[in-house]
Amino acid sequence: MCADDGPLPDVLKPHPIESVQLAVARINECVWGERPIEEVKELAKVLLVGFQVNSPRFLSGSRFYRARIMSDRPSNISEIGVPPKKYSQRNQRCNRAGEPMFYCSDHPSAPLAEVSARVGDRVLISEWSTTKPLLVQPVGYSEETLERLGIRKASRPGWISNSTTLPLGREEHNREVNHYLSELFTQKS
Repeated sequence: MCADDGPLPDVLKPHPIESVQLAVARINECVWGERPIEEVKELAKVLLVGFQVNSPRFLSGSRFYRARIMSDRPSNISEIGVPPKKYSQRNQRCNRAGEPMFYCSDHPSAPLAEVSARVGDRVLISEWSTTKPLLVQPVGYSEETLERLGIRKASRPGWISNSTTLPLGREEHNREVNHYLSELFTQKS
C-alpha cells in the first residue's frame, strides 16, 4: 500500500502517540524484567500498526560483514559464523534463548561498532555473500542512533534514507517508533 492510496483501513491506522509511548514504557519493563516474549509481542502491536519503513532488497551475491575480536586466527569457520547454542542462553535482539542467529551488516562499520572495537584490538572482519535475493527489515537506523554509535555519514550504508512518504499525521508515530526500535536494537547487554 502506497502513501497516496487513500485513507488507511481502521485496522492499519496507527495508535495515538500517547499509546505508543505507554507501550514503549511497558515493553521496557518487560524486557528488563525478563517477562515472557508473548507480553512483548502484544505490546509491540501498538507500535507496529501503521509503522512504515523502506526495506531494501539485496541481490544474490550481495556482500555482508561480521566482526569478532579474536586473539588468534580462527581455525574453523564455526568461530566466525553462527555462534554455538551454548553462547545464546538468553533472549537477545533477534533470537530467543538457545536459538543462535547470524548478525551481520552490509557495511563493515556497523560490525565494528557492534563489537566495541578499540585501538589495539585484533578484529577479524569476515565477508559473506548472499546466495539468493534478500529483503531486509532495517532496524537500528535512526539518525540519532547512528550519531550515538559514532558512525560517520560517509560510512553509512547508501540505502538508508528518511524518504519514506507518509500520510499527514503519521510522521510523528513513525519517527517515535523508529527511534525506539533503533535504541532498543543497538543497546549493549
